[in-house]
Amino acid sequence: MPEKNKTNQSDQSLPNSAPSSNIDLPIQSSSTNILKSLRLHPVILALIIILVIGVSTLAVYFFIKYRNTQKYVTNPQLFAVEENNKILEKIGKMMELPDEMPTIATISDKEKLKDQPFFAKAKNGDKVIIYTTARKAILYDPLSNKILDVAPLTVSSASATPIPEVTETKVLLYNGTATVGLTKKYESALKEKIPSAIVVGRENAAKQDYSKTILVDVKGNQTTVAENLAKLLNITTAALPSGETATDSSDFLIILGSDSTGK
Repeated sequence: MPEKNKTNQSDQSLPNSAPSSNIDLPIQSSSTNILKSLRLHPVILALIIILVIGVSTLAVYFFIKYRNTQKYVTNPQLFAVEENNKILEKIGKMMELPDEMPTIATISDKEKLKDQPFFAKAKNGDKVIIYTTARKAILYDPLSNKILDVAPLTVSSASATPIPEVTETKVLLYNGTATVGLTKKYESALKEKIPSAIVVGRENAAKQDYSKTILVDVKGNQTTVAENLAKLLNITTAALPSGETATDSSDFLIILGSDSTGK
């Protein structure tokens, strides 16, 4: 009987020896304090989120750059093709281009070209776009995104890479107004925009009442070149007006109208 009572006393003391509720309380209290602490600093939380997003964006950016770089490493010609396409796209917005794939050369030594009028405004790094079928050369400045000159050309077949031999553009100027000295003044502006242009004559037109300046393809076989020159000069192309004549020694005739008197 005494032993039974002893056992009962031991069983009754167990609940007081390991109170499980007392073990969990400190953890719950710490979590609550951390959450309260975070709620007290929303600015810090926002900065952390911004930093995480920024780091992720940079990682994606550099991954894309790396992937593009690897693309050019495995195929070096691809970079040149894409760059040339960008150049042609920019030039195509300023003038009409022939329907053929051109050769694009970069000027690396301007001094060797200084005797050619076509390259008078060129500098190292400028591009020469060569259309062999259309017989046209375009001088382009990629830094300022400007067309410096357009001219007919002949192509040497002695080299695998076409070498442009730019033909001088022979222009005849007619004064179609009553303003004295207009052709001489316009010649300076013409040479500024088209250095390869050679003025072969300055005369008065048969009529002096032209309101618009026009450009005429004298021989009728350089329509595309005429249109491009007209765009560079901000004038229009037209057929030879009735009563006017032009010598075969010129490629183009420009008849100055009253719209050019203020230029």
